[in-house]
Amino acid sequence: MSMKLWKKLAAAIAAGAVCLGCAGMSGFSGVLQNVQPVLSASAATGTYESLTYSVSSSGTVTITDCDTAVTAVEIPAEIDGCPVTSIKDAVFRGCSKLTDITIPESVTYIGKEAFSFTPWLKARQAENPLVIVNHIVVDGQTCTGDVVIPDGVTDIANYAFSSDFGLVTACSTQMTSVTIPDSVTRIGSSAFSGCKGLRRVKLSKNITTIEVAAFYQCSSLPEIVLPEGLTTIRSNAFSSCTGLTGLRLPDSLTKMENWAFASCTNLTRITIPDSVTSMGQSVFSECDGLTIRGYAGSFAQKYAANYDIPFADLNSTDTLLGDVDENGTLDSTDIFYAMYYVANIAVGNAGELTPQQIAAADIDCDGAVDASDIFYLMYYVALHGAGIRQTWSELLEK
Repeated sequence: MSMKLWKKLAAAIAAGAVCLGCAGMSGFSGVLQNVQPVLSASAATGTYESLTYSVSSSGTVTITDCDTAVTAVEIPAEIDGCPVTSIKDAVFRGCSKLTDITIPESVTYIGKEAFSFTPWLKARQAENPLVIVNHIVVDGQTCTGDVVIPDGVTDIANYAFSSDFGLVTACSTQMTSVTIPDSVTRIGSSAFSGCKGLRRVKLSKNITTIEVAAFYQCSSLPEIVLPEGLTTIRSNAFSSCTGLTGLRLPDSLTKMENWAFASCTNLTRITIPDSVTSMGQSVFSECDGLTIRGYAGSFAQKYAANYDIPFADLNSTDTLLGDVDENGTLDSTDIFYAMYYVANIAVGNAGELTPQQIAAADIDCDGAVDASDIFYLMYYVALHGAGIRQTWSELLEK
C-alpha cells in the first residue's frame, strides 16, 4: 500500500474517532480521554476525494481546500458521520475549470469569496446577479441599481458585495440601494465595503451586530436607520461614509468598537443612548465637526470629554434641540422654518437654512429634516404650551 494511501486511511480513522466521541459513545469516550492529545493533532485535517477538510472539537466539518484541477465537486453532507457545516474562505478561488458544484443543505456558513473566479460562479451570476446558496447571499458583485434581497435569506456572506482584492465591481459603483429582509440575521464583514454608489439601505430588524467594515467607504450614503435590537457596531463598520451628516443610535446599542465611524468627515451630530457602555479607540477619528448628543452622566458624555468632542445634553435647556430660528426658545416660528425648509426641498429648491439650523431641525437625528421632525416639533411645542414639561429624551422614546 502506498504512503499516500496510508496517510488518507490514518486521517479517516482519526476523524472517525472524533465523530464517534461526539456521538455520545460513553464506553469509548473513557479510552479517548487518555489519548486525546495524540488524536487532536491527527484528527484536525483529512481529505475526501479532491477536498481537504478539518474536524472541529465538536465534530463538525469545514471544507478548507480543493484540488485546483477539478471540473466538478460534490460536497458530502457528512464525512465519517460528522456533518459538513462550513466552507472556508476562498476554498475554490483557484479552481479555474470548476463548472459544477453540489453543496448539501447541511452547510450553513460560507466564507468570503469561496467561489471567486470560477466558471461556476460566472454562470450563476449570468442567471441572477444575486447568487444565493442555502439561504446565504454568497455573491452580489454584478448587482446594479436597486437590489432587493429575497425573503428567506438568513445570511449575507463576508465580502458578498465587495472584492477582497479591492477590485472595482459593478455593485461598487452602480448599485444604488439595497433592501434587506427581516429574515436576515447576519451581515458579514466587509459585505458592502466600497459600494460608493449606494444611497439607500433598509436593514433587517433582526440584525444585532454590524460587522467589521460592513459599510466601509459607502461614501454616497446620506443616512441609515439602525434597528432597535442592534447591540454592537464593530470596528470600521461605517468608517469613511462621508455622506452621513447625522445619526441616531438605537436604545438597544451597548458597544461601539474602534474607528466605527472614523473619517465620516461630514458627520455633524450623533445621538448616543444611555445604553452604550463601551466605546473603542477613536470611534469618531477625523469627524472634526461632530457634536455628540446624549445625556448628562452617560458613558457618551465621558467619552466626548476624553476625546475633546463637543457634547450636547438633550435634557438641558442650553441645547435647545429644535431651536431652528436660533432665538433661544422653541415656538411656532421654529415649526414654520422647518416646514418651509421641507417644502422647498420637496420641489427641488434650496432649503435656505444654515447647517446649524438644519442640525437643530433634525430632531430624530436621522440625517434628514422631514415630516417626522415637524411632528416632534409640533408635539413638543404643544406639550409645553399646555404646561407639560416633557424633555426631548422622554418625547423621543415614545
